[in-house]
Amino acid sequence: MFCANCGAQLPEGAKFCGKCGTPQGGVQPAQPAVKRLYFDAKGLTLFNYKFDIRDEAGNVCYQAATVTESMIRHNARVYDLNGNTLIHVSQQKKLTMVAVNFDIMDGADNLITEAIQKVNLVNYIYELKQLGISLSGNFLKLEFDFVKNGAPIAKVRKKFLSWGDSYELEFSDPSLELVLLACIMMIQIVCAIQRNRRRR
Repeated sequence: MFCANCGAQLPEGAKFCGKCGTPQGGVQPAQPAVKRLYFDAKGLTLFNYKFDIRDEAGNVCYQAATVTESMIRHNARVYDLNGNTLIHVSQQKKLTMVAVNFDIMDGADNLITEAIQKVNLVNYIYELKQLGISLSGNFLKLEFDFVKNGAPIAKVRKKFLSWGDSYELEFSDPSLELVLLACIMMIQIVCAIQRNRRRR
């Protein structure tokens, strides 16, 4: 028996190549586990939204809120259950005619990535500049996809049978969890801005 990848001779019935590690005999590498988190809107206070973020068992694992500094500048924070900021989103001070750009920062105010809005006639597209991730989607349907190096890495959908702005996040890379949570808060800000523009 020989390795299907590198050609090394293997003992009969080997499940993996001892030289290159490639699975043999139809054995497929394990797929990463898919994790789902749910944003449940707790309500609106003045201009700000609050959320409980729950796991699949229904346990609250994070809390989040949008914070309006002024009528034209918005922020959002994701907290642990003790009220400590884990990550936050801040609308950039440099104003543009149409685009709404953001900085995503850790709890100590260190920049993780900029989120730069790209012009598109149908959907919104954001580039997470320093991470090489793009986010595109429809703010009316509340459906968004995250892509890195051409491969899908996460998706956000309006939570099934939910009222208001409630979201389901599905992903498999745990190292991106907080960034993805911050992106949902960014989406929430943009949705609120769009609603305010339509009311004018």
